[in-house]
Amino acid sequence: MLCLIGAVGSGNGLAVRAEPLTAVIVLPDDGKASIVDEIDAAQESIRLYLYLLSDDDVIRALIRAHVRGVDVRVMLEPLPYGGARTELETWLRLDTAGVNVRWSPSAFRFSHVKLMIVDSASASIMNLNMTGAAFTQNREFALLTTEPDVVQEAIELFDADWNGAPPPDPSLLVVSPVNSRATLLSLFDAAVTSIDVYAEVLNDPEIMDALVSAVERGVMVRMMMSEIAGSSLWYEEPGFLARSGVDVRVLSGLYVHAKAIIIDGRTLWIGSQNLTANSLDANREAGLITTEALAVHRVMTAFETDWQAAATLDDPTTPQT
Repeated sequence: MLCLIGAVGSGNGLAVRAEPLTAVIVLPDDGKASIVDEIDAAQESIRLYLYLLSDDDVIRALIRAHVRGVDVRVMLEPLPYGGARTELETWLRLDTAGVNVRWSPSAFRFSHVKLMIVDSASASIMNLNMTGAAFTQNREFALLTTEPDVVQEAIELFDADWNGAPPPDPSLLVVSPVNSRATLLSLFDAAVTSIDVYAEVLNDPEIMDALVSAVERGVMVRMMMSEIAGSSLWYEEPGFLARSGVDVRVLSGLYVHAKAIIIDGRTLWIGSQNLTANSLDANREAGLITTEALAVHRVMTAFETDWQAAATLDDPTTPQT
């Protein structure tokens, strides 16, 4: 039986599910167990495709799975931008333990995917790298689904990149550099009442134009981001959006590493894509759209909570009263 996180409820405990399910994992709320328990539940196979992997508990869980006879395959980006220079150490640790590990294909600017497939029965399409910060300091999401067609498409993507072969064109997944740009633009263009966005990085002109166009046709557009110390989003593209009518807020209690979009309160996208040209057009990335009501509600609830805790992005030269 597949062990799925009870993320559709309180996030506490595990539930055994037989029917197809799509649920959201929210971090740091659901804790590291939301990922580690899925690895520990694997009986046949684990396919893990990551940009960064350094968390000791996750690495230990992968090795435990290999030792009990699970076919564990791990694919890692060899030269991540801003990485902690632990990539080779992680690769050697897994390889020494007998885990089948490979570097991701060189065909892409970066392989920025965050994807885990367990027992060919569940796929987790994630924002998060498996690092300490992802589990304790960041706002992160993952869509975990047992929908057979989605899982199969995720398997085909992983296996093609593992073997250095072109995967089939995606029909359910949102995949860079294939269909990410067109799909996300279509989501923004389809919005009638609201667009809510978690974004770590946003500087793509076409995406910005789509958001401004939404504001101009009366859509309420809200964006949640975090600032890096020593910089100000006001002087960057998010500042332009704020001056153009997008309601931009800055969250400081948690770092917004999340990449999520909610359209009209009914349609949810979660993925690894940043809203940049590299991410949409040159990287390997993966995301998923769902209209599953409980999944949408869970991310919407997190957004509203973070929105209340965040500060409005204002001109830093304006005197405060």
